[in-house]
Parts: sequence; C-alpha cells; structure tokens
Amino acid sequence: MSADPVKLAQQAVISLLEQEAYAVADLEQALSHYHSALDLSLEKVIEPQQRESLLADNLQWITLVTELVQAERSAIAAMMLQLQKGKKAHKSYSDYN
Repeated sequence: MSADPVKLAQQAVISLLEQEAYAVADLEQALSHYHSALDLSLEKVIEPQQRESLLADNLQWITLVTELVQAERSAIAAMMLQLQKGKKAHKSYSDYN
C-alpha cells in the first residue's frame, strides 16, 4: 500500500514550518506540491461524501498551517519592532554623546 500523497505533502509543509529558519520559497513550493496532491486526490474521489470528508479534513489542516504562519509573522513583526527601537535608541544616544 502506497502512502497518501496529500498526507506526505502535509508532512513536508509541517516539517518545514518546524525548522528554526527556512526560505519562504521552500514553503511556497511545499504548499504548491500539497495543492497539486490535493487536486489529484479530489479527481480520484467520486463519492460526494468522501469528497466532503477529504475537504473538511484539509480545511482543518489549512487552518492549523495558517495559524502557525500567522504566529510566526507576529513574532517576526515583534522582533523587527525591537530592532527599530534599538536603532532609534542607539541613534538618540549617539546624537547626545
């Protein structure tokens, strides 16, 4: 029995997101691969109930990935704000000394 291509693509995305640092292009490529795998799986599913189940499962997964990416985005924004504050403080200190 072969592994489910959608699940493999999901695992690839999650393992990428679990890395401390990754290229956004790699995430884009992994998500594109996931989308292709999902499209192929949907083409193979004929029963409406199976299709609905597959889509519901993947909606849950996409929601999880979206939350992970948004949390990363917020963390990066906070770090950038700290850097800007540090630069302003350094400039202010340099201006007066």
